[in-house]
Amino acid sequence: AEIFAAKGELSKALKICQDNLALLSQDWFFDTLLENPPANQWNQGIYAIPVLRSKAKFLRASFKISQKEEELIASLDAYEKCMSLISFLRKNFKSGESTLLLAEISSPALEEALEVAFSLYKNENKESYLQSALKFMELNKAALLEAEMKDALAKGELDIADEIREKEKDL
Repeated sequence: AEIFAAKGELSKALKICQDNLALLSQDWFFDTLLENPPANQWNQGIYAIPVLRSKAKFLRASFKISQKEEELIASLDAYEKCMSLISFLRKNFKSGESTLLLAEISSPALEEALEVAFSLYKNENKESYLQSALKFMELNKAALLEAEMKDALAKGELDIADEIREKEKDL
């Protein structure tokens, strides 16, 4: 998909992403390249994250050419699905290495998602896009905090009450 995108063949890149998402989800079929699978239909969630992120990037690039607002909206939806999946996986991963990997994956995706949400807010002036941007900012802060805390805990540097750890994990 990246090769087609680099050549400017965004529709082919999007089709590859869409086909991969269909393979990674349960019983999901699509009519258009703007659709995304529901968040609860992932077979192999960890593999869907880079596909969703690539799809969101390609939709954003396509919007820059076509100026079709629905592409930017679909990009935001793909980023939101990506972040939901990351949050779900983060809560279920036990090892520090796994959560650090998710933090590395999520940080650039959150920054990109934030830019898309702000672009939509600037274009349409809808409060919902501003709320999406704020949600992405909070997720980014929570992910960074969690990664730092897990790293410190792994090194035995912190003595934090279980109640606070659970609260942080729920963020």
